[in-house]
Amino acid sequence: MADARFLYDAATGRYRYAASGRLVPEARIRAAVDEVLAATTRQMVAWTQQVQAARLPLIEWERQMQGELRRAANAVAIVASGGRGSLDYATRGLLGAWLSGQYVYLGGFVRDIEAGRQPRDGRLLSRAQLYGEAPRGLYQEIVRRQARGRGLEQERSVLGPAERHCSQCPDLAARGWQPIGTLPPPGSRACLSRCKCYLEFRLAPPEEAA
Repeated sequence: MADARFLYDAATGRYRYAASGRLVPEARIRAAVDEVLAATTRQMVAWTQQVQAARLPLIEWERQMQGELRRAANAVAIVASGGRGSLDYATRGLLGAWLSGQYVYLGGFVRDIEAGRQPRDGRLLSRAQLYGEAPRGLYQEIVRRQARGRGLEQERSVLGPAERHCSQCPDLAARGWQPIGTLPPPGSRACLSRCKCYLEFRLAPPEEAA
């Protein structure tokens, strides 16, 4: 979080209030990410509405969607890493690969619109919204990578806010603690990028380590 009120503690992977040294609740960090993605989604929907009304060429729409996706992905990567200066080579590589994949999906979206396979109705807006929310999955991947780098060994999935959860998330949450890296991260599940579930991490308890 690029804010002088907060400091990142690399040893714990947590933010602290600069004035008090107290830990910032992780729910607040996730809320900040959600605010970034909500703004991104609103912008993407506005551009897509222009496509619906034939006021924006698809080639320009794709360029603007790519740029907004890149800005959002960079923002969540910086938050997940603890600041711009903490974006190491591996994280930058992960970010670049993620963006490349999203650009491929976006190109397919454009071709579907051009060919008439994607109707220019409410389904067009709904599909565009998925791209605005997609960086949430990238955030979770980087957070997990950071946790593994600090030597944490287990992860569990926690249900996030939802009117109705998909078929996967409740089952994954019910599994409890699992070896780190084994649970499908939010964003790759049946609810796709709309998933607001998240992962928590810890060392294996002594009795399990033994």
